[in-house]
Amino acid sequence: MGICAMVAIKSSIATIEEHLLETYREMGNGITHITGNKNRPITHSQVRRFLEEYRQNGNIAIFCTNSYIITAKSAEKSTPPLCQLCATNEHYLRINNYRLDKGRNFTPKEIRYGANCCIIGNTIVKRLFGKENPLGKKIEVTGKHLEVIGILENGEGSSKGSIENHILIPWNNPLACTTLEGEGFVIYIENENNYAEPTFRRVRKLSISDKKDYTIGRSEQIIDELQENMSIVEKGGAIISIVTLIGAAMGLMNIMLIQVGEKQREFGIRKSVGARKRDILNQVLTESLILSIAGSISGIILGIATSVAITQYLECPLYISFKAIFGAFTVCLIVGLCAGYYPAIKGANNTIVDSLKAR
Repeated sequence: MGICAMVAIKSSIATIEEHLLETYREMGNGITHITGNKNRPITHSQVRRFLEEYRQNGNIAIFCTNSYIITAKSAEKSTPPLCQLCATNEHYLRINNYRLDKGRNFTPKEIRYGANCCIIGNTIVKRLFGKENPLGKKIEVTGKHLEVIGILENGEGSSKGSIENHILIPWNNPLACTTLEGEGFVIYIENENNYAEPTFRRVRKLSISDKKDYTIGRSEQIIDELQENMSIVEKGGAIISIVTLIGAAMGLMNIMLIQVGEKQREFGIRKSVGARKRDILNQVLTESLILSIAGSISGIILGIATSVAITQYLECPLYISFKAIFGAFTVCLIVGLCAGYYPAIKGANNTIVDSLKAR
């Protein structure tokens, strides 16, 4: 069980780390994001001014969502309060690694004039239209009628998680200006060349001496921070694994002490026909190693099975930590030798008379 815990913990941590790193790497390098703080979010007018003043190469994605869930309606049906209204532009899907299952993306003209159109997730499609094709049909969101032009593909993107219950609308749409007022925008900049921050400081009307009231970072920084946090988790997992292995070593030592006690008469008979202390020592240590190897193999198999169950529950691809398996097997051999050494010495040092008298 100690080896099972060690392999399962290490493999699960490796799976989660690789999955998170993979999703963030899909965003690509050079993606800069700007977010406001709780006291001063990025407003619609600030986004508009930033787009006007930022004259560098590279696409800019806009995102804003409401902090509460809403209801969407079709001509005949309505959803429970589970929909998330999101204001975006034509670059948001690609930069954040979201894909369309059907339909099309927003056009620059639709974004510029705030057209009454939307892209919806599969959960909303199933609730409102069932197996019907929703493209070209209209849904009602907080009293506004929007034409469905696209359906989001199932799955998760790089930064916002599942979008199956999202309704994407152009960020210039009047519905975004009213419903999402005060929520705060996030700006994603592709291939940024250190011009975004001074531009945004001018947009926020901050002088050189003023402190930043926003956060700016790159996708590479997110990956670095994620790796640092995962290293802390790995250290915690290593401590748990060490504790479980100590328990396993104590259990093995107890088993060997019981075995040595039960075989005292056998040892006495062997010594009486010429067996040396070294022969008794080798017998007990060999038995201890066989037990530890059998336990390690069983623990590794059970640990891999546990890892598979965990990854299926988390819906992540499986990454087996071969370092953990090799380390577990090596540690098990060492544990077997160490746990069997004291019982072996105890059995080998008994005299023939004492061994034969044992019951």
